Amino acid sequence: MKHVVTLLSLSVIILSSCGPSFVTNNDLSLLYKGMTRSKFEEKITVSPEKVFTLKSGNKSYEVVAMSILTGLSQSSYSSYNPGVGGSGGSWSTTTTTTSHTNYTLFLYDEGKLRYWGMKNEYSKCEDKEIADLAPALYSEFNKQFD
Repeated sequence: MKHVVTLLSLSVIILSSCGPSFVTNNDLSLLYKGMTRSKFEEKITVSPEKVFTLKSGNKSYEVVAMSILTGLSQSSYSSYNPGVGGSGGSWSTTTTTTSHTNYTLFLYDEGKLRYWGMKNEYSKCEDKEIADLAPALYSEFNKQFD
């Protein structure tokens, strides 16, 4: 049993030291329109999940897809373990925290960050060129993640 607890503790330490595999809102606050990809990678150290090219007319855009943290939920489960032979029992509680993520897409036009947001935000963009890209972007995104 001692070996199982030690192994479990070691696994938790190793996994927590890997750092998050998603972008946070704090990360997004470091970005600005026109930022180069190298500057972006200095600020955002999370590896992209996908990078693909989106073609529209005679233009090509680079799209970087990354997970973003959209929320956390926590659940707890308590159980009572009765004692043996009339001795006192004990309660144990297990708490699980779950990260909820969605994809954020970073659109580069001629090597500069032009727009970023969750997939559904592109069709709502006030920039007509970006909004017009939305159907092709959604289609290509779905192909990439099938």
